[in-house]
Amino acid sequence: MKQILNGFLLAAFAMIVQACGSKTENKNETSLEYQDSVNAKNESVKITRTERRAKLQEETALREERRRLAFEEQAKLSPTFIDSKGKVVYNKAEVDPSFTGGKNAMMKYINDNIQFPKDAHDEELEGTVFVDFIVTATGDVREVVVTDAPGEEVDQRFRDEAIRVVSAMPKWIPGTQRGKPVEVKYSLPITFAIQ
Repeated sequence: MKQILNGFLLAAFAMIVQACGSKTENKNETSLEYQDSVNAKNESVKITRTERRAKLQEETALREERRRLAFEEQAKLSPTFIDSKGKVVYNKAEVDPSFTGGKNAMMKYINDNIQFPKDAHDEELEGTVFVDFIVTATGDVREVVVTDAPGEEVDQRFRDEAIRVVSAMPKWIPGTQRGKPVEVKYSLPITFAIQ
């Protein structure tokens, strides 16, 4: 009887040891699976940021093209409009206004003066803001607004910063119609991307 009891205890002990070993093995497997998951997530974050940047550039280019086409259509239908100050503003002039120094100088001005909102940076938000404004016959920038297309959502912090930077722009070379400086509506995309 003692031998049977010892055999039974030995078998029970073996089963317990095996079960504990199995749990440890499962824990190790779970730990490895978790580590693999964390590593994959970290890789995903790296890829996602790069993919997100490419997607943002692609979406911005598409939005810019759609806006350009709509703007051209608007200019065909109505070459001018009367603004809130009662002034005639051209949707498209014979010669469009330009930033003093050209497009590269404008991009340098924006890059030197734009401040990525810290809390938006911490949240890893990115986006493109389209700023519409009027370049006056004297080259000043006025009536600066951020415009959205239907279905677009632009973070308010990006709106505020884009308006601040564009409103502070130095004088432009005004657009002309029949050789005379005129007021012209202008649209400018500003992209907020984490570097």
